[in-house]
Amino acid sequence: MPPELSSSRIRGWQYVGVILLMALAAVLAVLALRTPAVSPAASSPLPTLSATEIRPTAIFLGDASVAGAGASTPEARWSAVVSNAIGWQEVNQARPATAYGFTVGPDGCDGAEECRSYSEAIPQAVSNAPGVVVVGGGVGDPDSDPLEVAATVKSVYEAVRIGLPDARIIAVGPWSGERATSDATLALDAAVRSAAESVEATYVSLITPPVLDRTTMVTRDGTLLNDAGHAAIAARVLATLGRNG
Repeated sequence: MPPELSSSRIRGWQYVGVILLMALAAVLAVLALRTPAVSPAASSPLPTLSATEIRPTAIFLGDASVAGAGASTPEARWSAVVSNAIGWQEVNQARPATAYGFTVGPDGCDGAEECRSYSEAIPQAVSNAPGVVVVGGGVGDPDSDPLEVAATVKSVYEAVRIGLPDARIIAVGPWSGERATSDATLALDAAVRSAAESVEATYVSLITPPVLDRTTMVTRDGTLLNDAGHAAIAARVLATLGRNG
């Protein structure tokens, strides 16, 4: 058997152990002081974009009905109702007294400096690089030759698609406040539908079936939409977009 350790030797080892523990604690304290503290800012999550910043821009081209004529406020026009419902950032570039290939000039555009037909308005719309382009109205065109109107309508949608190959294009056909929809308006609607299909745009019909009740949704002369009329068009557009995804 090994000889028992003397009490003095045991106390010596105890002192050594205490000294080692103290030295280890000192080393850990120094390391803690040298390690930079993590600030609250560094540990906070990365900033996220607000809903306003990530909403896709939707440019609306069209005539008085798209510009909001007859609506009690800008928020009541159908373009605004649709944009708010979907989450688009609306940019309304529509002008009264214009159409796909027709314009009466600045005097008919409520004082706007530039009163351009849809065709002439496309370059500015394309330059803004929107994610969505909505074209509507065009009731000023039926007075022109139907074949000429159809060619102009097609050229408008082709120009939008060429300028914005990845944009979502929505073609809203003309509305009618007449007791019976005229042949010219029917022809314009058919031209819009055909042009929309040729560029893979979403087509929205406002006359098949008729979306407006002329006794409650338009002015007495049938030339302007009221708030109910704008709401009805917005509902038709939203319903169509919902079916098409």
